[in-house]
Amino acid sequence: MCWDVAAEYPCDALSPGRARRFCAEQISAILGDGGARDTVIEDATIIVSELVTNSVNAGCRVVRVGLTIHRDRLQLCVYDDAPGRPRVERPGPQDVHGRGLAITAALADDWGVERAANGKQVWAELQVPALLTERLDCTV
Repeated sequence: MCWDVAAEYPCDALSPGRARRFCAEQISAILGDGGARDTVIEDATIIVSELVTNSVNAGCRVVRVGLTIHRDRLQLCVYDDAPGRPRVERPGPQDVHGRGLAITAALADDWGVERAANGKQVWAELQVPALLTERLDCTV
């Protein structure tokens, strides 16, 4: 791992926006310039926003967002202490909720759910062009 940052938020209606801003600011500051930079940032912020929204909707008390870059992979992790396990749903056109994990699956190269102490962690990975991470020390 050559870069790792995290933030914790109370579970309330403002948390998805806070997490989205945190994600965009942190990734913007660490990635180099390049054509795919904006796409990586946009995809990452959408995924984080969807996952944090799911945590809030599930009734968590606390939600943590972790961002990690290793070589050409950006991993986004959202931990919450809410009960249950998220699953991909198939909402109808009139449904207001239920698209978060489907959006995550569509944007991410890979994603999953893991049990964690007193909760769960949902993670997603995005490929990052090596040009954008070459200034980081990702040799290990």
